Amino acid sequence: VVEAKTTLEPHWLASSICFVADSSTDLLCFEVRDSADAQSIIGHGCTPFVREAAQSDSEAASFAAHLSAGLDLTFEVVPQLPAPPPRPPTRPPPSPVPLVPPLRRDSTAGRVAQLNERFRVGAPASDLESAGVLVRQFDTLDDPAHPWLPCPADQWCAGFGDRWPTSIINTGARHLYYADGKGGVVIAPTVSIFCAYAEDGNSMDGSKVCNPLGGNGVTCIPGCYPKGQECPDIGHAWSCSFPPTQLKEALQAQQDRSDMRARNNEIVIDTSTLVAQMPEVILGFFYISDEAYSRQIRRKFLQFYDLGEEEGPLLVRLDLSSPDAPFSLP
Repeated sequence: VVEAKTTLEPHWLASSICFVADSSTDLLCFEVRDSADAQSIIGHGCTPFVREAAQSDSEAASFAAHLSAGLDLTFEVVPQLPAPPPRPPTRPPPSPVPLVPPLRRDSTAGRVAQLNERFRVGAPASDLESAGVLVRQFDTLDDPAHPWLPCPADQWCAGFGDRWPTSIINTGARHLYYADGKGGVVIAPTVSIFCAYAEDGNSMDGSKVCNPLGGNGVTCIPGCYPKGQECPDIGHAWSCSFPPTQLKEALQAQQDRSDMRARNNEIVIDTSTLVAQMPEVILGFFYISDEAYSRQIRRKFLQFYDLGEEEGPLLVRLDLSSPDAPFSLP
């Protein structure tokens, strides 16, 4: 059964005219199509055709087309196959790792001034760049041979290789984890973070180690509390972590309590995004008291990435007692 449509019409097939021997009547074959959809074949059939009306296949097809309105055509309906099921949705591609701009050609003094400006205007914000300057002190979670990289798989600290504890510093946040003058690195604000703490969050706790590394973002988040135990879930800012989308709230929580202002905040970064952006992601090597060690590590960095003295990261002194310009050249 075919739904009655005024758009159905026969399409005569010149190559399908069947001439019957010793007969003046032949069979003219046709397809039935919907003129609203020229590619749709509804059915097919044949009808008697008087040979005297035309002498060739092409003439027969042309002549039959003129007669089609007056012919009573019957045809066999072509079975319509069901439409194929929709393709399952594909998983969206992972978000690309943000890339830092190429190494800047600003003067050394100009780059130091930029760090001091970010320190001076930094305040609780949803993005790392507006919050201040992101720094990390050297410790045992570094690659022993390349301290600007996270712990490698063949070291005791391999289980912590997916994260680095760092801190945001600005005029309202002037404390680092180690008070003994350890130096470290200044990190570009283009890395991704796993979570943020208003104070030291003990990100090395055994319950915050994920297998496999990197976690699943729900029941295990490297260095952080799992979903359901984050600060917004429990309603306070201690013994919990803030998700990446609430960096501003974490930094504001530090400012809201005098005891937290007297300590460092902890920003747990995803080291895979750090490694992917080497070497540009390291903006500088800083020292507080031991200039020689930071200078030595910077020299190894320049050699490792084949960088010149002027294009490589800064070597700067960090003095957090300075009102608004803690970074200076040696």
